[in-house]
Amino acid sequence: MNQEENNVEYAELNDDIIVIRVQGRGTFNNSMALEKLDKLYQNENRDVRYIFDLEQCSYMDSTFMGVLALLGNKQMRRGMGKVSVMNLNQHTLKLLSTLGLNQILDCHQDTGGQDLPEDEFQAAQVPETDKYNQIVHILEAHRGLADLDPNNKLRFENVLTYLEKSLAKEEEKRT
Repeated sequence: MNQEENNVEYAELNDDIIVIRVQGRGTFNNSMALEKLDKLYQNENRDVRYIFDLEQCSYMDSTFMGVLALLGNKQMRRGMGKVSVMNLNQHTLKLLSTLGLNQILDCHQDTGGQDLPEDEFQAAQVPETDKYNQIVHILEAHRGLADLDPNNKLRFENVLTYLEKSLAKEEEKRT
């Protein structure tokens, strides 16, 4: 696995704000680290707000953006406002806008005046998982995108169908 692809770091800005920095590519693989991190804070019964720093992020795949959508919707349902995404370049802003994430994320091309705790970042660990749980993760992320914008339902229709069939095959193997 490419080290650049796996570089997701996080730091606690204070008790309820977590800054997540993505360096390199935001992919289905390192999006699993985001999900694991969110579950960690849920298990601690902490309502946290997320700020994503994408200054060093060169690319995001649909699964990664689907996890951003899921985290954004979850944070808003908890009454914690929108997830902030800062230091977007033109390319990453266009990716988010194309899929409608700019509707649920607070997007900035700079830091939005936020100071970051540079020396407190630590690596977010990508969990080991089996094929079944990888498919579940990717499917949930794409469903999050499909639910976000009607255009995404059509855009990801074939992906969702393929993932649902793959999941059914994996479920058969488990029984």
